[in-house]
Amino acid sequence: MGRQPRSLSRLPPASASAVLLLLLLFAAESALSLDNGLIRTPPMGWSTWNRFHCSINETLIQDVTKAIVTSGLAKFGYVYVNLDDCWMAADRNSQGQLQADAATFPSGMKHLGDYIHGLGLKYGLYGDPGTMTCQRRAGNENHEKIDAQTYAKFGADYLKYDSCYASHDYQLHAYMDMRDALNATGRPIAYSICPDASRCNDEKTVMWDASSVANVVMCRGDRAEWCAKHALGTGGNNNLGDIQPAWHSWTCILDANAGFNSMRYAGPGHYIMPDMLEVGNGMTAVEDRSHFSLWAMIAAPLITGNDLRNMSRATLEILTNAEVIAVNQDPMGKPASRVYQSDDKTAEVWSRQLHDGNYAVVLFNRDAVNKQNLTLLWSYIGLPNDQPAKLRDLWEHNDMGVFSVNISAVVAPHGVLMLKAEQISGGMST
Repeated sequence: MGRQPRSLSRLPPASASAVLLLLLLFAAESALSLDNGLIRTPPMGWSTWNRFHCSINETLIQDVTKAIVTSGLAKFGYVYVNLDDCWMAADRNSQGQLQADAATFPSGMKHLGDYIHGLGLKYGLYGDPGTMTCQRRAGNENHEKIDAQTYAKFGADYLKYDSCYASHDYQLHAYMDMRDALNATGRPIAYSICPDASRCNDEKTVMWDASSVANVVMCRGDRAEWCAKHALGTGGNNNLGDIQPAWHSWTCILDANAGFNSMRYAGPGHYIMPDMLEVGNGMTAVEDRSHFSLWAMIAAPLITGNDLRNMSRATLEILTNAEVIAVNQDPMGKPASRVYQSDDKTAEVWSRQLHDGNYAVVLFNRDAVNKQNLTLLWSYIGLPNDQPAKLRDLWEHNDMGVFSVNISAVVAPHGVLMLKAEQISGGMST
């Protein structure tokens, strides 16, 4: 969600060394406490925020849930139906519990959860560790235990926990408090957090090893607000820091993730979320394909944010490319790295090692106008020049042949060539 002004810190002043010591102690104490067995591969599903923002209601959610099933998306792994901000009322009930916004969710949140579960899908809710959510609904500060119990009573399977109206220092404790409260409910609830951008790339903040705190950590980089501002006017929302349905937005976030120290923590049970997908929200089909390919490569959660009730055939085909999804869901869980970038930054090669010893590769043309002849050198992915590899085009679903040393291909403007490189013991190179 977009960042709003935060409350003052509720922690007393401390020296930098004392804060670091505190972080180390908390990290050591809780290093194994998130071992909840969930999110062994990046979660897949749908979220309300990118397309609908605060304009949500129970009829919309029910209709989208049905669309996930009838479109076939559920069969490809899209199982989470995640409600972002605005499902809750601004005030708590007389027992101090979170409650649904009665105007938009008159049947209540448990009823909605039962509906989603009845169609074989999973139910995600949203919270915020501050005094209010980003949209000024009831926040979770000092209510972690009762709110975790409420989420469990509603039947939640996933919690997205934001950071609005919670000071930078307070977040550290609040995220761990909610983690522990969720664990104490006895219900398996996947846990996703959205910390300040600076925590994602802080070598000293060792507790942001995602495996000790959350199953999913959203990281968009210190330039997240710049990325969003750069894309404004393209039909996106105005919450600075959120991804927009625009080329410059998602590629800017991709660049930030390419340098994140936190990416090294990604793996089974704990993944990095650059942001939700904008496929089907107004970019070209070529750009949507590139966006989906790169999110798959970096082991990002595939949480789509379009209107699933009214999507084009091209959008559905992108979201249901089983071969690209298989790369994203590879059980090794290791994110791709950018292994080559041209001097003018318009040509890139990304490589991801897979659990079977093979590689997924993307040749990425960032030029907006010109086709480019891009080359994959075996050295980019760590293969010896004499190692034969069978290449398969994952978008054309075409076996290209056996190659060694390198391969070159023409890639469309803003397009990708996504390959699987399978090492073989012998064979003729093409």
